[in-house]
Amino acid sequence: MPVRKIIGVALALACSTCLPLAGCEKGTSEKDINQKVLLTLADVREAIGRRDGGEPDHALLIDPRAPKYYAQGHLPGAVNLRLPDVREDDDKDPELERYTRLIVYGDNPGTAVAKAMFKRLLAAGYGRVKYFSGGLDEWTRSGGTLETSELPPAPE
Repeated sequence: MPVRKIIGVALALACSTCLPLAGCEKGTSEKDINQKVLLTLADVREAIGRRDGGEPDHALLIDPRAPKYYAQGHLPGAVNLRLPDVREDDDKDPELERYTRLIVYGDNPGTAVAKAMFKRLLAAGYGRVKYFSGGLDEWTRSGGTLETSELPPAPE
């Protein structure tokens, strides 16, 4: 394959994967993921403890990964909320608004869909969004258990 064609294919792939994430949130960037919004493993454990210990509206854990990965294992009590489910132009969801904290996580610090969900929630006006960058990797390395669930039926 000629070098020029290889470069063209590489650029097309890069644009198709990067631009949709970069262009979907107005006014949000990597700078929005700063020390004020980053949660440690201890913070997440504390949030889960408060949620399970009598403050059910304290925290909602959000796993934005594909449903099949969510079903294979997610943090205890997490919900599978996908990027298409949150749009900047929609009214805020009262179900999300009732929580003191919305905690987004992915597999690890490099999980693009988790970063994109964090930015999408901010852009949609949810102000209490936090980001657990360690994600599933840090959780399981520390001995944390995962919940599994049934894969939702495929849409017809």
